[in-house]
Amino acid sequence: YMPFHTTVAINIFSFSDVDNSKELDCRELLVLFNVLGCKATKGQISNLMKDIDLDSSGKRLYIFCYLK
Repeated sequence: YMPFHTTVAINIFSFSDVDNSKELDCRELLVLFNVLGCKATKGQISNLMKDIDLDSSGKRLYIFCYLK
């Protein structure tokens, strides 16, 4: 059994992860914010990525979205 909100989160993440890498880069994170109705600039997303990109890969792994 997977709670409804988890299913929704997985679907939104999958929609934003256009290259199916299971990671979001700046462009994909901007798409995610827009899908959620949060208007953000490229600069804001870039600053956010600096805070959450722990390995400096330019991407942030979201493992929780793929747990079953």
